[in-house]
Amino acid sequence: MLAESKYYYSREKEHLYSSRRNHPEIIKWNKDYFVSMNEDLDYVQYIELSVSKFYGESYSKPKSSEYTTVKPIIEELFNEYYYQGLGYLNETDHDEGEFYLIRNSKDWFQVEYYSQDDKNSRQLTIDFRDSIDDLYLTLRSYGGRSGRQLARKNGNPITIDTFEQYLNLTLKYLSDPNSYPVYLDSYIKDFKSLVNGDEIIIGFDVSAERKFTNILDRLKTRKKVIEQDLIEKDDLKPIHRTKLRGELLGIDYAIKVIKMNR
Repeated sequence: MLAESKYYYSREKEHLYSSRRNHPEIIKWNKDYFVSMNEDLDYVQYIELSVSKFYGESYSKPKSSEYTTVKPIIEELFNEYYYQGLGYLNETDHDEGEFYLIRNSKDWFQVEYYSQDDKNSRQLTIDFRDSIDDLYLTLRSYGGRSGRQLARKNGNPITIDTFEQYLNLTLKYLSDPNSYPVYLDSYIKDFKSLVNGDEIIIGFDVSAERKFTNILDRLKTRKKVIEQDLIEKDDLKPIHRTKLRGELLGIDYAIKVIKMNR
């Protein structure tokens, strides 16, 4: 039985020592995993995830401190941001550019893309760290090419087709935020198979038909609610309509991935 999840909004208080986390975060906490993402999706899109390999190992529950304010939020608000962010990451344009695999150790890999467009420079990074106790995974897309020189120095060039295999595999794993522990071993195995040069990715074990049906039902229900809100609620602010449409993109992608692997 999967542990109960709780949802939070976290924001740094004003202080002299700011960090990259001075942008508010949307968080899902569970004793088996911890996932966070940036609230300001127009600034940067990332999903940062830690998943325990041992059920019952507890991650620290977010709480307010001298430097951070943490408030509980409802699941629907988290899902709204999560699927919108997933949709944005899926739509990142990477048709032309430079692609690298960086092998930091036998269990720590970075897969990176840098655009060629000087006027609209962009990079996308998959940071995969497989430790004894857990998996740490970050999928991040943002403007600029700050890490390109290091990637050229320390990484091995890969083709766009290979890069897309890493990206699609990771998006597939992230497509259901309720099942990270269920498919953890499969994701790690397939990711490392790609690192070793294998080009055929075996799909996740989807023999639990009832579970996947329930996931699809939840996604379809949320989609209907969003579509109804967009049609019937004339007083929705433009920014909220944009967020709802972004969430629809993410939900459509998640539904597509699940149906492909049933």
